[in-house]
Amino acid sequence: MRSLIQRVVLALSVVTVGRAAEAQISLGIQPLVSYYWPLGYFNHADLLSTALPERPSDLRGAAWGGDIQLKLQRRFAIEGVAQTTTHTLPGCLCPGGPTDPAPVRVTIAALAGQYNLSRELTRYDLWAGVGPAMISHSGRGYERPDSPVSWGGLVGLEFALRIAAHWRFVTNATGVGYSFNLDFPPQHGPQLDALLSIGVRWHS
Repeated sequence: MRSLIQRVVLALSVVTVGRAAEAQISLGIQPLVSYYWPLGYFNHADLLSTALPERPSDLRGAAWGGDIQLKLQRRFAIEGVAQTTTHTLPGCLCPGGPTDPAPVRVTIAALAGQYNLSRELTRYDLWAGVGPAMISHSGRGYERPDSPVSWGGLVGLEFALRIAAHWRFVTNATGVGYSFNLDFPPQHGPQLDALLSIGVRWHS
């Protein structure tokens, strides 16, 4: 009888440890290199500024940043991401006088809940994510009165391939939707910013 009880206790211990390991929280950190591609548009305005882009796509180009992923279970995670890009608008010989090239920076920060769609969790992860995003525009044309901050939403799909015990090669495609509103100089319109990123993530 004592031997049977010991076996039952041992079996329950193995199951408990297995479930604890499966539910163990792990942390991932990753630097990112991306291509930023704004797909929105600006509404017509009677007053134009040479320090602002004529269209959102004028700001497309390389971006960089990083993310932190907190994996709660094998299928669920929370990810925080921040990326920034800088583009220099050309100067011009304008009627009001010549203008110098104007640097413009766009910074995106977001927090997303993720669900793992992978069918082979031992080989790769396929994370679908959605969450709120903050978008900041700064530079010479956005200094009056303050650099505008917009709020929107993020939708993303991330593929993470296991290349070692604690390392993943990660690619992701992200879309950030928001409404941009600048009172002076007037610039308004719906925006959809796309980010295509690659990186290598370390996971605990």
